[in-house]
Amino acid sequence: MCLTLLTACGGQARDADGRTPSTTKSKTASPSPSAKAGAWKVAYSSKADNAELRALSVASDRDAWAVGAAGDDWDKTFFVHYDGRQWRDYDAAADLPKLSGPAQVELASSGPGNTWFFGTDNPAGTRGVDPVIAHWDGSRWEGRPTGRDQMSWSLPVAPDGAQGLLFPRTRLRADGTYESIGTMPLILGKTGEITDFDRAQKSALTDLVQVPDTHEVWGAGSIAAGGGGSELDFSHGIVVVYEAPGG
Repeated sequence: MCLTLLTACGGQARDADGRTPSTTKSKTASPSPSAKAGAWKVAYSSKADNAELRALSVASDRDAWAVGAAGDDWDKTFFVHYDGRQWRDYDAAADLPKLSGPAQVELASSGPGNTWFFGTDNPAGTRGVDPVIAHWDGSRWEGRPTGRDQMSWSLPVAPDGAQGLLFPRTRLRADGTYESIGTMPLILGKTGEITDFDRAQKSALTDLVQVPDTHEVWGAGSIAAGGGGSELDFSHGIVVVYEAPGG
């Protein structure tokens, strides 16, 4: 495992009634023959009137997913899959029975048949926010363990290129177990050294992206020390690089 810091992470498509993809209908608009380059085209529109898509991931031109919330209380999660020809609703309830309305969702792909879903399962009227992590293997969504430490599933997320999922502080291995990620390296403070003041540095990553066809994940964010008005306070934008074991 290597963490580098650079200064400046089975189911066939079917609808809610169990119908096969050939009978799944949505308000899909085929690209108009008269549409001109440089203009948006609507490729899919949900059947539900109260719905919105909140995350999108494209593994290839024949495998893409979008996920969002629907319902009067936005308490239902719905998935949409693109197979290279058209977008189809996918009823994930059979694969992920514990999934409810997503307060926050993320999708990440590292290739066809390898897409990850992360979402907070927060049904209307409840206070708890529990995570749901699932993996699409090309035939079905399968739930994965979330780990005991909430920090292990904090956003952002990204595939690690080794069939696992990377978070800022932990990694979910392909076998469903977690491992901690090494401590973020410290950077030099304003004195040009790492003083006791600088050892209190805190980092935060706002985005993680897997480098295509590698076991590397790059992250962007910040690392800071102080904040109390000291002349030694600083906050730097950072780019970090992580290499999954076996990469």
